[in-house]
Amino acid sequence: MTTKVVEGQNVYPAPTYNEAPSGVISFEESYEGPNEPVAPNHRLLRIFVVNRGIGYVNLLSYFIACFATICIVAYLSIVQPFVLTTVLRITKDTGTITGSLALYDEILALPATLFWGVLSDRIGRRPVYSAAFICFGIALILYPYVKNVYPHMLLCRLLFSLGSAGATCMMTGTLSDVVGGQLERGRISAVVGMFAGIGGVVAGMVLINLPFDLGKAVGNDVQGLRLSMAIIGGCSLLLAVIFLFTIPDINPRTRGGALAWIKRCIRREKHPEVTRLPSDEPVNPLLMLKYGFLAGKDPRIALAYMSSFVVSFAGIVGAAGSIPFAFSKNDPAAKSNYAFLCLVGIGQIGMIVTGMTLVNGLYVDAKYRGSVAGVFSFCGAVSIMFMVRLGGHLFDVWMPGAPFVLMGAAHGIIALFSIYVRIVTPRLERQDRERMAAEQQREEAELHEAEKS
Repeated sequence: MTTKVVEGQNVYPAPTYNEAPSGVISFEESYEGPNEPVAPNHRLLRIFVVNRGIGYVNLLSYFIACFATICIVAYLSIVQPFVLTTVLRITKDTGTITGSLALYDEILALPATLFWGVLSDRIGRRPVYSAAFICFGIALILYPYVKNVYPHMLLCRLLFSLGSAGATCMMTGTLSDVVGGQLERGRISAVVGMFAGIGGVVAGMVLINLPFDLGKAVGNDVQGLRLSMAIIGGCSLLLAVIFLFTIPDINPRTRGGALAWIKRCIRREKHPEVTRLPSDEPVNPLLMLKYGFLAGKDPRIALAYMSSFVVSFAGIVGAAGSIPFAFSKNDPAAKSNYAFLCLVGIGQIGMIVTGMTLVNGLYVDAKYRGSVAGVFSFCGAVSIMFMVRLGGHLFDVWMPGAPFVLMGAAHGIIALFSIYVRIVTPRLERQDRERMAAEQQREEAELHEAEKS
């Protein structure tokens, strides 16, 4: 059956897949013109229009994964100093050690995000999400048992970085698998941002007290810290198992995970005489990665990459909060700065949500969504390294508020670029419709030739 996606009055083709008796996957698409209204795919809670095959469990699982990802990442950042002071008894240069570990974390995250993104296009989102949370769980359980910073704590932090790269990449990559219409992407992106924000709040206001409460209960601060991280790590491992069966998985090219992908590869080698359509051909990972980077030639995707690059209306709001706060003479915690800090937060979450929405547009080939999500996360990792290094240098040589001047300038640049993207979007959408119509004609011609042979 043909599935179509609605964007206002514009109808775009959405791929549907059929498993042939021989096990070879075939591909069908339908495009019936830009102005034909079509009923939405599927509605949940009378609010969300989602792809067919996505149920309540899948949607809830995705939201929980977004919540848990940010909660766990924030939690480790919070307890990192306590591990140094409580477990290793290090009281000097803790800031330098924490900064160095964060730097190594991001260095590994650069290639890891690209790897997870491409892999998810090959084996699916479920196994990648599950593997990420396994990394979370093992790293958190081992973290308070380290004997030294190098190499023990560094190795645990790098394992955690693999999990963080995979989970944050899949937050973006899974979005298009969920939403059932172009106009739904912003709405579900906003909900994803809300769950992620709640995860950070829970980590900073609830979980932060867990080591101290358990420490008092057992009469030992070190054991309290170990118990708390074991609980969080155990929950991560449990979620890894749950996500393996519940995370949205609508693409039969990847359905069944890694084992199914391996079986399909073996079947192709054993039966090379079976005719396959181009959509069933194995894709070179390097070509998938190349597509992820070259997708930035589309200004809409480039804007998403830029929004990821500084953590975007949102750009103006962020600049309006960052720059006045940078030059404020008051104590950073003074109530007079609360309004500026609220604007900073609104700008940042707006940039994240709009970035996720843009990078999951219908102008991204469905076969490469994970690869594009990987490049999106890659830009975020680069931004952290760049901003931390330059911001820290400006902090020392200029003024304490210099990092916020840097953030404000970046928000302003993105706000200007977003105006340009808004101007050229009608032309790009017209080109998208023309391209999709041409692709549909090509697919029909290939199907006709395949039927003849």
